[in-house]
Amino acid sequence: MAPHAMNRHIANNNSILFNLQQNVFHHRQFATSQSLLNSSGDGQNTSSSSSSSSASDSSSEGSSAPITSYNPHTGEIIAEYNFMNQKATEICMSRSVDAFQDMRRFPMEKREAAVRELAALLREKKDEFAELMATEMGKPIQQGVGEILKCAECCEYFADNARDMLKEKIVKTDASVSKIIYQPRGPIFQIAPFNFPFWQVIRFVVPVLMAGNSALIRHSHSVPKCALAIAELFEQISLPENALQVLFVDNETVSKIIADPRVQGVAFTGSTEVGSVIAAQAGRNIKKHVLELGGSDPFIVLKDADMDLAISQGVASRILNNGQSCIGAKRFIIEEDIYDEFLERLKVKVEELKMGDPLQNNTNVGPLARGDLRNKLSVQVEDALEEGARLVTGGGIPSDDEFKTGFYYTPTVLADIGSGMRVFYEELFGPVISVIKCRDADHAIELANMNEYGLGGAVFSQDIEKATYVAEELQCGMAFVNGLTKSAPQLAFGGVKRSGYGKECGSEGLLEFVNQKAVW
Repeated sequence: MAPHAMNRHIANNNSILFNLQQNVFHHRQFATSQSLLNSSGDGQNTSSSSSSSSASDSSSEGSSAPITSYNPHTGEIIAEYNFMNQKATEICMSRSVDAFQDMRRFPMEKREAAVRELAALLREKKDEFAELMATEMGKPIQQGVGEILKCAECCEYFADNARDMLKEKIVKTDASVSKIIYQPRGPIFQIAPFNFPFWQVIRFVVPVLMAGNSALIRHSHSVPKCALAIAELFEQISLPENALQVLFVDNETVSKIIADPRVQGVAFTGSTEVGSVIAAQAGRNIKKHVLELGGSDPFIVLKDADMDLAISQGVASRILNNGQSCIGAKRFIIEEDIYDEFLERLKVKVEELKMGDPLQNNTNVGPLARGDLRNKLSVQVEDALEEGARLVTGGGIPSDDEFKTGFYYTPTVLADIGSGMRVFYEELFGPVISVIKCRDADHAIELANMNEYGLGGAVFSQDIEKATYVAEELQCGMAFVNGLTKSAPQLAFGGVKRSGYGKECGSEGLLEFVNQKAVW
């Protein structure tokens, strides 16, 4: 790919981060603060202390580094990193402001071309990035390939459609001419999660850049090598320098960035608890923000459903990404006439799943990304059993030798879940299916909505009119009929209630971080 003229400063683009990358060693050696000092020209030491704020990323035991990359299949440390120091962070902030001035004037046809370059690179490197995700956060490699291809499709979608989405809109008023125009806001800050390391960033940053903004990314501390790979991708495409920068910063610095008047928007994907902290900080600083938070999505199967389809889609949804998906089917609500048969067939399907090394092509379920995530899931399942849930299959940390070093949890089905149990309301982030009995469609709706979350939902019935009615009655941001809940570049993605607010993807997502200005 021929370099574009706007890559004239490629050596400097993200130099702070990449100087850090070049000084990282495996086997418990990590980047020294000097690598940041050299890149920033700062003569002070880089802090490696982590904030104890509630927004912190928990990591597994065994590392003293602030940011640690683990292999969740083996439990071994891959690499360790220090946080950027204050001077280095300030340089990135200033560069993002300069990048915004370049981006807002960067012609749309050149933005389109650059994003198509990004799509081509993603397709070219799909196997490499899938292997990286498998190694760093346990995603089965075939799912990883799918994630990267979806990222490429997102790039192509916005390259094809952003121009039309941002066209001015003429509005008839008493003025001779009046219109709505769409202008970029400035640097936009994303705090990204570990579970879809590429997709969650690409679906945010591509529309942000297509709108003419610049972007700052603070990725999860669980996936620093994925973060570096994303930063390197953007060095290779024809955008103005520093259009995207990746920051390795602690939680105290995250708060300062949110408060910084140069930052014009904040996007967060993660837990509801941390989201409330981010929302408070953004609100206190009158900062536009989008939150995509937790979910406990209902998966409703009515008695006239195609049971084979429902079970296939339900299991696929629940074990996607080893059960670590905010829109995974978590509460299976089954009509009582088919409840017992459904459970029997569900048990067979779940027990057919192959758990193992995420680098193997035939693996369906890999390890959870971190040890603390597995420990929390194990406690939740134990609590459910103590409260009267029935264990259908699975239900524990595997004892086989091949799983002893990794963060594995056996695919599990819990039945007879009632509204008096904690598991009825909580989000279980792992390969655990909770099954609930309902009397009929209206009772299914009642049970589905009896939850603080409202991200997605699905309903299965061969009566499309009835299924559509149920879908429309669900209190959620996305409802699917005879299919699993999913995200797509074309479709607005986001929740209601304590699952957050605002949208990503589609024209709705693109317009979140623009100024919709009325001109008379």
